[in-house]
Amino acid sequence: MNIKKCCFIGHRQIEVTEELEKRIYEYIENLIVNENVRVFLFGSRSQFDEFCYDVVKKLKDKHPDIKRV
Repeated sequence: MNIKKCCFIGHRQIEVTEELEKRIYEYIENLIVNENVRVFLFGSRSQFDEFCYDVVKKLKDKHPDIKRV
C-alpha cells in the first residue's frame, strides 16, 4: 500500500493573515479529501512549519485518520 505524504518546510518568519489561514486550510483539506494524503511531515525551525502544523491539527478533528510527524 502506497501512503501519500506531504511535507512542510518554510520561512522562519511569516505574516499570518486570515486569508493565508483560509487558503492553507482549504489546500490541505483538498490533499486529504481528493489526493488521499494521510501523513503530514513538519520541519521544526520556522513559523510556517508551526502554522501548518496548527492547521493540520484542526483538520485532524475532522479527519482522524491523518497523522502528524
